[in-house]
Amino acid sequence: MRARLYNKVMSVIAIPKALRERLGDAATDDFIKVISDAGLDTRKDLATKEDVFMLKQDLLKVETRLNENIAKVEIRLNENISKVRKDVAKMSGEMVLLKWILGAVMAGIISLIVRAFFMH
Repeated sequence: MRARLYNKVMSVIAIPKALRERLGDAATDDFIKVISDAGLDTRKDLATKEDVFMLKQDLLKVETRLNENIAKVEIRLNENISKVRKDVAKMSGEMVLLKWILGAVMAGIISLIVRAFFMH
């Protein structure tokens, strides 16, 4: 039978038989009490199922917020892309108009040059 004592976090501290025999019952009980009082039970630092569950819930909340923010950014990006496309289409139309005007101006200048030098 192993000597056992529940420490503050309700985990069991078990002393192996060889050590109990060497220490004796009274010393073993005192040794267990010292370990328990000193908090030397390393298992108390391990994450519990509840800790992992809470961490998982927190991560899911963060993931949800990130997904919402990403969706908002995508919407704004698509709106900006749409505006840029409209501006490019407008500028393209204006460029065609400028080409026509430039062509007409060039034709007028050429006709003036021809009239000035060749039509006396």
